[in-house]
Amino acid sequence: MGFGILNTCLNIRIVVGPLLVGLVIDLAYSKIAIFSVMMVFAIASTLLGFVLKSK
Repeated sequence: MGFGILNTCLNIRIVVGPLLVGLVIDLAYSKIAIFSVMMVFAIASTLLGFVLKSK
């Protein structure tokens, strides 16, 4: 089950990631903003991994 959830999240990231980066570039004109958004998603995925692992 964990492998399926991991693959689903990876596929969502592959589709949404480039669109989100393009949107942040268009709105903020800042590469630091892009890294900040990706940092938030990395932290969120880490926390999700810990929550799913503990159940």
